[in-house]
Amino acid sequence: MKRMIITIGRQSGSSGRKVGELLAERLSLPLYGKAELQKIAEGTDDYEEVQAFYEEEPVNSLLYAIAMSQFEQEVGRIPFQRIRELASKESCIIIGRCAGHIFREDPEAVRVFIHADPKIRVGRTFRDKGKEISGGYRQQTSFFP
Repeated sequence: MKRMIITIGRQSGSSGRKVGELLAERLSLPLYGKAELQKIAEGTDDYEEVQAFYEEEPVNSLLYAIAMSQFEQEVGRIPFQRIRELASKESCIIIGRCAGHIFREDPEAVRVFIHADPKIRVGRTFRDKGKEISGGYRQQTSFFP
């Protein structure tokens, strides 16, 4: 069977993680998100060097677009290589962590971006974090340009 890589980029609150979990269950594929990739990385000798990659939160897509060319050469070089190695061994689904960028030229990769209406995203975000909606919200963007 041919290797299959599915990358899922998403907006915060769009249920991208849930979509990935359902897809992984349906296709019987391993799912790797921030927590799973960080757990794998923590067992390596150079984790302190790449820790920022796993703990980093997206700032905005413009910053992402500007920094992406330098990011892989600096902070992302080792994690990107590890993600490539992981996906070379088996078919999998990868959520976030710049996977869409990492596999942008891979013919076996399917890149998906999940988005939702801002009101739905805000409601999910507050519900999932146990907070009540109390007025306006701050738009959170994703790594996906």
